[in-house]
Amino acid sequence: MRKPAFWAFGLGATLAATLVLPDYWVWRAGQHNLLKSPQGIQPRLVVVPGASVYRDGRLSPILKERVDAALLALKAWPDAFVLFSGTAIPGGYDEVGAMQRYADSRGLDSNRILLDGKGQSSQETITRIRQFQPRGGLVVMISQSWHLPRCLWLGKSQNIKGLACDRPSPWKALLPRLREHFARIDNFWQNQL
Repeated sequence: MRKPAFWAFGLGATLAATLVLPDYWVWRAGQHNLLKSPQGIQPRLVVVPGASVYRDGRLSPILKERVDAALLALKAWPDAFVLFSGTAIPGGYDEVGAMQRYADSRGLDSNRILLDGKGQSSQETITRIRQFQPRGGLVVMISQSWHLPRCLWLGKSQNIKGLACDRPSPWKALLPRLREHFARIDNFWQNQL
């Protein structure tokens, strides 16, 4: 009778150590660089990570929410540039081009827009920010509250700040939230090995 209980305990402890604790660790560590509002700071670079784009070039609701929040924040930060980072395949799927067209249609000065078509994952976007980051300039990433902690944890050595573009809701974007748990675990182990 004791052997099954011992194995169940061992399995539970192993799952906690390999899945639950890394997920929580990344989420909690990323919380430290979240901003409450765009007031009182003057970043030099605003980063908008990519998300899905429809075949007709329209932004998905998640991506539209990010870009709309960035456009609003850029009004408060007139000296900041915006970096749209995501997948861009010449003649094919193009997140950054869609973001740029959307921002242009909303009146953003095209001289303030930087494009990174090789940011095909959050980790790649964070790594590539260094190529666009002004020396000594503050960088603010704008994304959903469920996505930002992982991005900020990945960018901890760059001291990137985060501004959530949504209000936390347990049911909104349920599938991306679930995917995010696995992405945090994956990124934790990739960066620990």
